[in-house]
Amino acid sequence: MATSTGSSRLRRAHRLLTRVEDGLLATLLLSLTLIAGAQVVRRNLFNEAWIHADTFGRALVLWIAMLGAWSAVRSGQHVAIDFLSRTVGPGWQRAMRGVTALFAAIFCAGMAWLSYTLIVLDVESAMEWIPGVSVAWPFGIVPVGFALMAFRFLFSVAVPPPLPGQSSTARAASDGSGAD
Repeated sequence: MATSTGSSRLRRAHRLLTRVEDGLLATLLLSLTLIAGAQVVRRNLFNEAWIHADTFGRALVLWIAMLGAWSAVRSGQHVAIDFLSRTVGPGWQRAMRGVTALFAAIFCAGMAWLSYTLIVLDVESAMEWIPGVSVAWPFGIVPVGFALMAFRFLFSVAVPPPLPGQSSTARAASDGSGAD
């Protein structure tokens, strides 16, 4: 029962994180569209532009890319080399998916740490993104994004998603966890 409760809490946390990610992704995409559109209108109609709009737009693209990567990992639509796992039975598929997810989590955790150390070096050298704004604000998404992707991969090891062609109800019945 304790395992079922722990799994239920993980799933609830996962759903909450999913809603937050989706809302943030939609907000950032809308912001990028509005800023880029307004910039085009200002340039073409008034022959002027916002000073840092293009710089801000590039930072938004980075944030959207990281959020999109989280979303892809969450839904299992990330880039994966899985030709070998397609040739084995379901038991081996689960094992192979678990091992590759664990390696992906380790890789993402390493990337999070490395990108964090680079940002720390930039902050220590007083590097600015735009005047008065530290590089940590626009580029801080990189270590956070990789850390969250590592979390997503670890979550998929702890609570494996259904195999292709298997519904979550069928998986829950086969592993005894019950459906949410």
